[in-house]
Amino acid sequence: MSPQPESLSPFTGAPSARVLIVDDDPCLSDIFSAMLARDGYAIVTASSADEASTTIRSAAVDLVLSDVCMPDRDGFDLLADVRAFDERVPVLLITGAPSRQDQARALAAGASDYLSKPITLAQLRAAVKAALEGRRAAAGEGTGG
Repeated sequence: MSPQPESLSPFTGAPSARVLIVDDDPCLSDIFSAMLARDGYAIVTASSADEASTTIRSAAVDLVLSDVCMPDRDGFDLLADVRAFDERVPVLLITGAPSRQDQARALAAGASDYLSKPITLAQLRAAVKAALEGRRAAAGEGTGG
């Protein structure tokens, strides 16, 4: 895979974060991609947990937004893969069938947030921004800043 040119945020002119969107529903993946691309994020997509796991090992990813319910391996499996590969990458899990038990499980396993569908653009923006700011703050603490 050849490196893609870094995109710039239309709001700040700064390099954009690269967001991996994982959903087995191509329509939802396209919607989330369009929503976040308009905000200047560089978007990578995967249609399964296995494809996403391969992607995070071969391309720099700043955040993962994953559906929970997918065939074969689910969002919780992907969360474990991401944590094993790089615990600093924030993971947002999104579901159409939310439960308090799954929310507690997701947060205990290291998810940055557990979101419910349908989701508004404002909710998605806020969750992505908070997760990326949390990552930047953690990175700053590690460098003494």
